[in-house]
Amino acid sequence: MIKYTKAFVLFALLSQGVMGASELKTKWQAVTKKYGEWGEGIKHERRGQICDPWREFGDTSNGHDPWPGCAVVFLADRGDDWTVTELPRNQQDNFQNTQWYKSSYTLHGDGFKGDSLPRAPQDLDPVCYIANVSGTVVLGYEEGNGDKLLPCPGHRHAYPFTEEQILTANDAELVEMCTMCYQSVCTGNRRTDPRQCGESGTGGVDVGTGNGVVADMVEQVNSAYHCHIAIGDEGTCDYVQYDQHEDSREYYMDYSVLCDWRNLKHMNLTHCDCTLEDGTANNCQRAQCRDMAYEGIVCGNCGGCDQNRAYQQIFTPKDQPRVNDPWAGSCAAVRTATTEEGRNYAKMMCSQGLFCRGSVSGSACAFHCDNFGPNSDAAWKDPKCNLNDENNRRLLEVITEELDEPVTLDTKIDRDFIMGVYPVIRANGAQVKAKVAAKK
Repeated sequence: MIKYTKAFVLFALLSQGVMGASELKTKWQAVTKKYGEWGEGIKHERRGQICDPWREFGDTSNGHDPWPGCAVVFLADRGDDWTVTELPRNQQDNFQNTQWYKSSYTLHGDGFKGDSLPRAPQDLDPVCYIANVSGTVVLGYEEGNGDKLLPCPGHRHAYPFTEEQILTANDAELVEMCTMCYQSVCTGNRRTDPRQCGESGTGGVDVGTGNGVVADMVEQVNSAYHCHIAIGDEGTCDYVQYDQHEDSREYYMDYSVLCDWRNLKHMNLTHCDCTLEDGTANNCQRAQCRDMAYEGIVCGNCGGCDQNRAYQQIFTPKDQPRVNDPWAGSCAAVRTATTEEGRNYAKMMCSQGLFCRGSVSGSACAFHCDNFGPNSDAAWKDPKCNLNDENNRRLLEVITEELDEPVTLDTKIDRDFIMGVYPVIRANGAQVKAKVAAKK
């Protein structure tokens, strides 16, 4: 088998004329024009300052943006001056952290559903790369969380493209091959989430660096992107856009800055990372995870919050066959409810599903009940939290004070009294068999 170098592969692709701009960039630029500004990372501008209440990009006077935080989305398009392949190897694996989709059934009335694998190209455009894996040229699908590149060929369920097919394919053919690769590796592993389509046991490889087999990224087949929200103000957006990504990393791609992080919902991204305040990377917790879920976005790095639950509660319709699940679609309903009452109920159910599905105990349930319990200011209170309400609980000390003799560890249990009031129910085997037979 011929072993190809990265330079040779890149030359072959250039000679085929496969480099071009994406429609996704055009769409995102239109959204950005309405809610913020578009920037070029190679210029190293602190454009995130436009979304601070008192600062504007290029102006030291007071700013005008009254909305909370911002969203920053980096977009690397094939043919751009700076793409994922220009990143240092140890930064390539962490770039892809979300999945763009065209429409969602729960949020838009049609599109992909969270309990089944999104179709390509109808529901999404998979992110693929030409890569060199152990000296062999492959076309690989990268999961939406950047965890693994699933090479075709190389993955157990991969479509068996040859090196000649990859190197001689034109633009449209590469995109079609990317779709085929995505479908083969994800359906072969019977996945419903495009971020969980494979692992090293089925042939998945790390991107850039890793302990085992590693993919050397040669060229993007289509657009790749990275999403990060700044929840707070007072410099947080500037910190996220510049300090956290351009200064400490080398994310010099084009990017969108959307003032008011909630406007990210117009980008149709499943996940996004989150930074709470200026000066400290990440550090978002349950409240931020819940608020992002209200907007239809899964927090990719919030503490104390299950990403899989959030994804299911946003993108899985409540009218699906597996609906023994009262929380399916509950977070999406916050956006789609047609009445204020419905929206308030959806907020309560979304929070309950994220943090308090079982018994009313633990710190997650305490957080939920602090926000939706009887003493909260929530418009729709969760009756489940009444069980945890201090006014409705009778502490052991109070109960024992009402007894003739205080209960201690040495108190004898009156078994005869208890059995007299609550007798044990024992079933006779013969009687059970007779009743079962009678029902047949």
